[in-house]
Amino acid sequence: MNFKDFDDKLGAMKFPNKFSKDLNIEEDKPLALVASTTDFGQYSFLYFTPTKGRIYCVKGNIIFGIIVGRPNLSFIDKEECEKIFSK
Repeated sequence: MNFKDFDDKLGAMKFPNKFSKDLNIEEDKPLALVASTTDFGQYSFLYFTPTKGRIYCVKGNIIFGIIVGRPNLSFIDKEECEKIFSK
């Protein structure tokens, strides 16, 4: 699997970076968010089924390794999300 195979890209994880994105998605259909560190094959996935009208906040960071970093995606709560976007 290569990140270049995905047609829909939300943005790039760079430090510091934050962005919001409204997605037009089908309700009750599974969705996967994928983060990748270039061509080294390190990925992080979040699989979930979105609910209409709900806001999802995802935090991305890089866990440093010996040769290449590994991306990490995780859901965060509303309070942490508001704190990040208030800066």
